[in-house]
Amino acid sequence: TFIYPKWTISPEHLLDYIWLVAAMAVCMAIYWLRRYTGRSVEVAAAFFLATLSPVLGFIMLFTFRYTFVADHYQYLACIGPIALASAGIVSLADALKQRVFIWSAAVFAVAMLAVLTWRQGSMYGDIERLWRITLARNPECGMAHTNLGIVLLEKGQVDEAIVHYRAALQMQPNSWDDEYNLGTALLSKGEVDEAIVHCETAVTIQPNDPDAQVALGSVLLEKKRIDEAIMHYQKALAIRPDYFLARCGLGRALLEKGELDTAIQHFRAALLIQPEHADCHTVLAVALDEKGETAEAIQHYDKALEISPKSIPALTNLAWVIATCSNGSLRNGVRAVEIARRADELSGGSNPIVLRTLAASYAEAGQFEKATETAGAAIQLSRLSGDHSLSRALEEQLRLYRLGIPYREAAKLKEP
Repeated sequence: TFIYPKWTISPEHLLDYIWLVAAMAVCMAIYWLRRYTGRSVEVAAAFFLATLSPVLGFIMLFTFRYTFVADHYQYLACIGPIALASAGIVSLADALKQRVFIWSAAVFAVAMLAVLTWRQGSMYGDIERLWRITLARNPECGMAHTNLGIVLLEKGQVDEAIVHYRAALQMQPNSWDDEYNLGTALLSKGEVDEAIVHCETAVTIQPNDPDAQVALGSVLLEKKRIDEAIMHYQKALAIRPDYFLARCGLGRALLEKGELDTAIQHFRAALLIQPEHADCHTVLAVALDEKGETAEAIQHYDKALEISPKSIPALTNLAWVIATCSNGSLRNGVRAVEIARRADELSGGSNPIVLRTLAASYAEAGQFEKATETAGAAIQLSRLSGDHSLSRALEEQLRLYRLGIPYREAAKLKEP
């Protein structure tokens, strides 16, 4: 298997020491064979042990945290026994005067090794298969649970990933990275309260890890505990100043707090680190629009869509801005309708905010019948979801559309 069970030796169980008795018996057998084979067996065994000595436990390695043995430890050491076996086959063939024996042995060895290689190599077909096979053969391997959870989370299989993270934590109770992984998975599922508990534990165990600080900042921001989130993002940046996620996360928190200038500074700094990050362009555009820098906001929405053409937030926000902004030179009803329709298609026609944007776009393009119909559908969906503030805003916008008046956002003060 890829990772073998981590065995322990108990002074209470005599059978745990049978390996020592067997090793002594092998040494005695090798010594006894000297009179018949010379020192060949002894040299091969000595080579094997000497080459293997760095991983025999005299020096502790990081991998011993998970297992004391591994197939790859003995790859180089096997040269000794393989050379001995090869020499033995040749010597036996010479003694028997049968060259066919060598060829038969060679064919058999190659065939056997090919089958074993194929059998072993199949488990490395993909990373998920590797960890699943490892767990099938070694169910108590915490590392395999952790890594399989990471693979599953990347594939969007959040529930199964959480199961494996919990199993890893049972086997490795003080593992900060498992706490971090579980907290991140729970956040993606929307279970914010439990996510906070695990992210706080990760930070307590490993306060100098910027990933843990950012994860805790993100879950706190989700709970609107903005000042605490800002503190953890700042701690992450103190550890790693060029950390994109911390920089962008801090910008989001400051945007939520209404500190637009500082938020914009952090978004710009984040984009210097990762200039092709669509979401960061989108949130920077939101901040710029809030500040009254609508023209530049549109540029960043366009850049976000250039990078990620199917980004629903960027599509929806851009359509809303060019359909409703107070600056007539920036409005474009025809383009707004086109963009809002794409957002509606991608969201399956069931997102009331997207439908609100589509209705405003229709109104700006002069298609008030479609605007009225679409706004009505958005009102129904917002009521079903319990978003009463959105439904009230939509009702006011619907009243305008019935009068043949497009909706306009209030002009924002452009600060010097």
